[in-house]
Amino acid sequence: MGLVEQYEREKYRELWSTLSYRGPSAISYGNYLAERIHGTCIDLGCGDCTTMNILKNLDIWGIDIVTDQCLPGFRVVEGVLWDMPFMDKFFDFSFSTDVLEHIPTEYVRDVIEEIGRITKVKTFHYISTKPAVTTYKGEQVHLTVKPPEWWEEMFMLSGIDHELKFW
Repeated sequence: MGLVEQYEREKYRELWSTLSYRGPSAISYGNYLAERIHGTCIDLGCGDCTTMNILKNLDIWGIDIVTDQCLPGFRVVEGVLWDMPFMDKFFDFSFSTDVLEHIPTEYVRDVIEEIGRITKVKTFHYISTKPAVTTYKGEQVHLTVKPPEWWEEMFMLSGIDHELKFW
């Protein structure tokens, strides 16, 4: 395990143990996705499985850097998004809710390439373009605060069919 992965895992294990990231965006975006995705899908940065619970009628998986907070009964893998342990084109759809802005900027391209590698049909993402209220050891937890155009360009370069929403 690399130093960045170790630090991020420690950070989110501590943050999840002291506060809740359950928010209205996971619920509202899950309801939005319920009308758009089917088949096999993965929640990238599944957190406490709130969105997975909304989509539980699908063949759904999750991945997060820490899985201590996940609801029981879901297929969840602990790992980082820049090196996912899934076969190529394993999922029809992939999505994330308030996750990509937490990725260290130097890993964003790797994450998007991994998303393209594991996704067959389309990927959906709800991304914050604002600094977070939450900090860890005095630092922002939103490590990649970029405008929508920047994110669109990153995904366009990957060639994967995508839909991005921003707040």
